[in-house]
Amino acid sequence: MNKSTHLLLTAIALVSSCPSVTSIHAQPPADAQASEMMQLNLPDAVPLSVIADLVSERLGVQIIYDQDLRQQSVVVKAPNSMPEQMLMPLLESVLKIKGFALVDADAPGWKRILKTDSLTDIARSALGESLTNIAPTEAITQAFTLKYTSPQRLDELIKPFLTDPGANSFLLSEQNTLVVTDYASNLRRIETLVETIDVAGPKPILEFYQVKYVEAGALQTQISQVLAARAPASSVSESSVSLNITADSRTNQLLITGTDRQVEDAKTLAEALDVSLDLQSEVYGFQYVDAARIDRLVKDLLYPLTVERLYRSSVDENDNLLIVSAPASIHLR
Repeated sequence: MNKSTHLLLTAIALVSSCPSVTSIHAQPPADAQASEMMQLNLPDAVPLSVIADLVSERLGVQIIYDQDLRQQSVVVKAPNSMPEQMLMPLLESVLKIKGFALVDADAPGWKRILKTDSLTDIARSALGESLTNIAPTEAITQAFTLKYTSPQRLDELIKPFLTDPGANSFLLSEQNTLVVTDYASNLRRIETLVETIDVAGPKPILEFYQVKYVEAGALQTQISQVLAARAPASSVSESSVSLNITADSRTNQLLITGTDRQVEDAKTLAEALDVSLDLQSEVYGFQYVDAARIDRLVKDLLYPLTVERLYRSSVDENDNLLIVSAPASIHLR
């Protein structure tokens, strides 16, 4: 055995015995076009390492990860074909869910997956950059300098929205500034909140609405559409404060800011739209009261949007019966 061969075998033995690295993937770039469509056929609970392997092999990305990644599983439902270039955002998203992050390794051209107990360790400053131009899963440290609102107040408001674990915030009281470290997607929501509350004049109130039966993002869209449809018939705004509704998919909550009247109106809409669509049918018989009259009274008592979506009724005039299909909460009323 010559000296060169001996050195090569020694190097291989040293890498194989290294305890800190469980798996290394360094596949050459695929010959297929970036726009190639692919079908994901994954088990119900897929280890994160499997998705990392797939990204490495299909995109030619060199990834280092530890044994811990094999112990973490997620559910990925992708019934339709997807562009191959969406694999990387998919990996970054599932890593984020489990508290991991994909970052540049010390070796040029390599990526590393690590546990993110604190995003401060991997975050970079976005000074002078627009958050809309930054990848949603990139960890960013952003300073919010306020004009009309105290940073203490803003800090209280954003705490429920921060990614847990990993995100954090701290005050620079003398500069009236709040510094926040989180993923770019979350910082965009905080930026919108700052624009809403950091205004001169009357201060908006803020309330959280816990969504129970639907997705917060879908409910936010529905409420916004209803309010937009009402706008032409509305009178001039009662103040300079505008209504703002922000959805937090992690907690499935809505953050509603505006005047007392605006917030109450939005919450009423939310309660009318956030209902289980599991309708139950009941038959009500009446001896002294006209069933049609009861039907009209019930419709008058309910919120119009609730009647439109959740109240189905018919009257049997011959037997004076009222047949109602509605959620259990309406039947109780």
